[in-house]
This record gives sequence, C-alpha cells and structure tokens, in this order.
Amino acid sequence: MMIDLPGSSRSHTSRLLLSAALVLVSLAAGFLIPALIAQGKWKGLLEMDQASATWVVLPVFGYRLYYSVWPFQFHMAMFAILVGGFLAAYVYYPELSPMAAAWRPSWRKGYTAAILALTCAGLAAFIVHYGNRQFGGFDCGLLIDVGWRLVQGQVPHRDFICTMPPGFYLGVKYAFELFGVRWQAVLLATAIFASATFLWIYFMLAEILQSRPLAYLGAVAIQCAGILTISYWWHNSVAMMAATVFFLACMLYLQRPQGVGPQASYVMALALLGLMKPNVAFPAAASGILCTLLGAPARARVLILTSLAVGVNLAFLAANQVNPAAMVAGYLSIASTRGFTNVGMLIMGIADAVRLVVCASVLAIPFVLWCPRFLAAARKAAAEKAGYRDLAQSLLLFSAPAVSIFAMFTNMELKDVEFPLLFCFGLILVGTGSRDDQARLARTYFCFVLALAAFDLYLGVVRYRVQLVGDFFSSEDVPLPSGVPLFGNMRASKLFHDVIEETQGIVALSPRPIFFGPRMEFAYAASRLPSPAHLPVWWHPGTSFNVDDQSDILQTWRNQCFPTLIFFKNDYTYYTPEFRMNLIKLYDRDESSARISVFRRRAGEGCPSLLLAPVKE
Repeated sequence: MMIDLPGSSRSHTSRLLLSAALVLVSLAAGFLIPALIAQGKWKGLLEMDQASATWVVLPVFGYRLYYSVWPFQFHMAMFAILVGGFLAAYVYYPELSPMAAAWRPSWRKGYTAAILALTCAGLAAFIVHYGNRQFGGFDCGLLIDVGWRLVQGQVPHRDFICTMPPGFYLGVKYAFELFGVRWQAVLLATAIFASATFLWIYFMLAEILQSRPLAYLGAVAIQCAGILTISYWWHNSVAMMAATVFFLACMLYLQRPQGVGPQASYVMALALLGLMKPNVAFPAAASGILCTLLGAPARARVLILTSLAVGVNLAFLAANQVNPAAMVAGYLSIASTRGFTNVGMLIMGIADAVRLVVCASVLAIPFVLWCPRFLAAARKAAAEKAGYRDLAQSLLLFSAPAVSIFAMFTNMELKDVEFPLLFCFGLILVGTGSRDDQARLARTYFCFVLALAAFDLYLGVVRYRVQLVGDFFSSEDVPLPSGVPLFGNMRASKLFHDVIEETQGIVALSPRPIFFGPRMEFAYAASRLPSPAHLPVWWHPGTSFNVDDQSDILQTWRNQCFPTLIFFKNDYTYYTPEFRMNLIKLYDRDESSARISVFRRRAGEGCPSLLLAPVKE
C-alpha cells in the first residue's frame, strides 16, 4: 500500500538518477572523507596522545570531541548508509505506487511464491556466508560450549549452573544433533529459523495489513534487524523474533478470532516465547495475553488456547530435562544485575546514542496516529461497555514499543535486534490508517525503514556485533587450522588462527581435565574434551551466576583440581582477585606460548592428574 504524493512532476528516469546520485554522494562522503582524515590529509584533525594512540579531533560547538580513528571511520560509514538510503528512497518513493499498479493485473500467485522462496534462500546464504566470517570470543565461545555440554549429556541446572533461556541453548543442542558438532550447524539452524519466521511474519502481516508489498517490506526489514545484523544463533535475536511473532499472532487473533490459522499461530508463538529470555518473554507474553483476553469475544477460548500453549511449553521442557522451577530460579538469581535496574543505555557510546536519538525520533512517528486511535477506542469502550476490541488492539499496539524499549534497558550498546516490534507498531498504524494519515507519514516512515534495512545488512557484512564482543576480531581474515572440524570453512583473524593452533599443541601434551578461561570456552568442543561440571558455562558474576554464590563456585572449582588451565593471553575478564590469587598459589605459569597463557598445577598440591575417558563424538 504505497501512497503517491501529489505536486511532483519529476519523471521516473530523473528520480532514479537522483536517487542513485544521492546514494553515491552519501557513500563517498561517509567512506572517503574519514579515510582521508585517518591518512592525515587534514593534519589539524589528528592528534597523538602520550601512548602513541592517534585520535580524530572534531570541533563541535566550541568543544573538542576526541574519537578513536577506527570507530570514527566505521560510524561515519554507518551514518552515510543510513542517510543516503533514506534520501534515495524518499526521492524514488512516489514511483512505487504506479509501478505496483502496473504490475498488479498480471501478477500471479506463483510470482509471490518464487519471491518468498528466493528471499528465504537469500537469508540463508547471507547467514551462512557472513556467519563464517570472524569469531566473537564471548558470544560464540559460550554458545558452542553450552550446546556441547547438552550433546555430552549434561543437564542444565543439575550438571552446570545456567542462567540462559532454554530457547537459546536447546537451539544449539538440536543444531549439533542434526548437523554435527560444528559451527556450520549453528548457522544452518539460524538460517532455518530466519526463513521460518520470515514466512510466518509475512503471512500474518499480509492478512493484518491487507497489502502483500507492505507485508514483504516489513518481514524483510524485521529479518535484517533481528537476525542478519548478527547472523548466528543468539538469545537477543531469537527472543525478539519470538516476541514479534506472538505480537502479530495476538493482533491477528483479535481481527479473526474464529480462524484456525490465528488460533494455531497464537498457541505456537506463545509456546515458543516461553522459551526465551525473561526480560523480553515476560512483558511480551503478559501484554499479549491480557490484551487478547480484553478484546476477544470468547474469552474462555483464549484461556484454553493459552493453557494449551503453556502445556506445550512445559512438555517440551520436560522432554529436554529442563526443570522449570530451576529455570525461574536461575533467572531470579541475576535479576538485580541484569534486570530493569541495570540501565545500560546510560553508559552507551556517543555514536550509538546519536543513532538511538535519530532512530527513535523517526520510529516514534506512528505515535501521532496511535494517540487519537487510542482515545477513540477508549471513548467507544466507555460508551458501549462491551466494545473492547478496538481498545485491546490499541493497547496491544502500545505494548510493542514498550517491550522493545524495556529490552533495550540492559544493553550497553544500541542493538538493532530490538527494532522488530517497533517496525510492527509503525507498519500496522501507518498501513491501516486513513489515506490522509498515510499521505502525511507513510513516505518518511517507510523510507526510513528501508534505509534501516540496508544499514542492518551493512552491520552484518562488517560483523559489527563480533567486533564488539571479542579480541579475536580483525578486518583481515585467514582460513583456520586444519584438523579442527568444529570450525570447518570459517575465516577469522590471524590471532584466532594462532590461538587455535597453540591450544591444539598444548592440549595434546597436557593432563586432563583441562579448564579454559574467558573467550576460550569453545575449546572444549574443538578439542572434544568434557566441559567441567557444576560450574557456570562462563565466568561472569551477576550474569552467568549469582554474585552471592561466587565463593561457593570458586570452592567447587578448587575441588575439581584441574592440572591444566588455558587462558587467552593475559585475559582474566570478570575473574575476581580471589580467583587470580588461586592461580598464583596453586599453579606455575608456562610462558612458552605467544597467544595463550598456560597454568600447570604444582606438584604436591594434593590433586593427581586425572585422565578422563574419551568423550563421544
């Protein structure tokens, strides 16, 4: 449903050329000028500090803003794509309506099926290709280890401390069981999930909006923000996609409560959402259920469907040996440090803060339409005492940005994976509003969503999330050492290549069991070694375990008497001084490796070298 705006006489060709020119100029400004500055072409904009680090110095309203060179280049390129994409789409937008009208008479259902199939193939190809570029130590290391633990038969909450949602770790478990214990399996599972949710979202949006082009735009933009920015299985991504499908399922159910499709979507989406991280799953589920109960004509049916979804969820957890009570206890154990009280946005970087303001300002445009719709629905409900469907829909719409913003509060950087619910909020309000509303707002809003989709593709291509979470990242990549089936065709930094190579050599000659430090948790699966039981998957007080349990966990670690410890070189991130004191007291440090730190337990400490039986492949 594209709305043409009157008052423009530009031809199709001139609009196309102007759009292309805007893109080229923006990209040139965003990529070329920062590169020239970094090369010292403008001497006054570069300074070197006492540590020989080079900084870009930007004069802003009489102040001097210091910016590290690489982030400066990167963020300028991001803003160039966002601005250039928006301007190009804005100029060309009036041509879309006539084009759609010209194609409509000859369009066939087969064309739609072909486009959807090609889009799914494109999503999968993007994930598999770019997901095999670079390795994020913290994210990817613990992701691999938790799946490896489950494949080896460990049970969460019983055999290891777990605060992660089951939708995250069970996804990795099934990926390994279906496709083998390798990184490619994680990417294939992500690609299947992306394709399935893309189709699910598209068909629900198409019915809600009564516009297939707009539904397609929305479904693609949601996948670009929610999945492709990261391109591997991650709890933020899968949680927000689950929340999005449940939101749309509730909206569709309110429109067509008698339909089998809306009822099935409601049950499946709610059962899926219950497996996800609680700061997204709980508010999304609570708001969706309450609004559906308020607006549905047969509330008993809603309660039955909700109970059925809960039953499916609990049966799935039981089949995978996940104790719901222990799962909730794990969530609550870190609620004070990872919940709403930890307002990570307050320490967000400057570039992310600026982008947040820009994105929030445009994505908030639909509130102009929501407010009068909500007031009209409230007046209708007060007058009729029974006509609550419009009010329920308005409240459900409001819950979408509310859940999205709530999820952002624990983040220290701006994650585009939180945007899908905001997209749904705007698409439904603008796409189902009056023609006057669409004429005023559609052009700006839809063009910005298109620009964000292009921008999110760029984030995925340059592996922005991987850059943020690991010291292993490099702009140049090399093949990883042969003989490690876990990584297959992955290309990563020379540093990561050397870490794997040195770890292989140490593991081959060291007594078992071996303990791996932060960013190195992947090595259990890579070396086919058992992960240590009764410990957290990674060491992060307040995130992977309750801060108050730290002393007990450290004692458990001592009791396991690891003869060999392997850390990334001098990396003890989140390890306490007390833990590091144990390293000094109990271990000799082997400095023979350039990229890893190896600790060998001193003789006479009362812990024999334990050689464990081989683990199953």
